[in-house]
Formats: sequence, structure tokens, C-alpha cells
Amino acid sequence: MNLQHLNIFRLLVSLTGVKQGGVQLPLMQEGSAGSIREALDIMRKYRGRVSSVLISTYECAPEGYRKVYIRMSDLDYSIPEAIKKELDIIASILI
Repeated sequence: MNLQHLNIFRLLVSLTGVKQGGVQLPLMQEGSAGSIREALDIMRKYRGRVSSVLISTYECAPEGYRKVYIRMSDLDYSIPEAIKKELDIIASILI
């Protein structure tokens, strides 16, 4: 691995928040304004802290939708069904 590859790898680690730990939740959401905020608000409701949000291009998802990858930490995992139930209303979880 040369220096350029190493720098690219470090950039990807930084952008994705992988180094900070937590979990990444992959979602398929409508591409409308404010749709990502709805998902973030649900996760914050369960004490989640956002580390990063990565959004795919529209070419990678069905028309009118986009893939959103949200990395969270400190999420209250004692109630995963409640989180999933609320997210299912606004997005499809890609697991």
C-alpha cells in the first residue's frame, strides 16, 4: 500500500465514523426534503448520537428514493423493536 492509498483509507475511515464505533443503520428513504431528519429525530429520541450520515446518489436507488447510511453511538438498544417500528414507518431498513 503506498502513501496515496493510505491517505484515501484514512479519509474513508474519517468520513464514515468507523473509528468512533457505534452501529451503522442502512436505510432506503424517500428522496424528499427533510426525510433524513425524520430518521435522525427517531434515533435521537432513543438517546442516539449521530457520528456520520452518508447518502448514496439517486442512481443507486429506485426512482424517488435514496440510500442513507447513518452511524450512531450511545443508542438505547434495550428497546430495538420500538426503534425498528418507528423507522419502518418512514424508511426500509436495509439489513
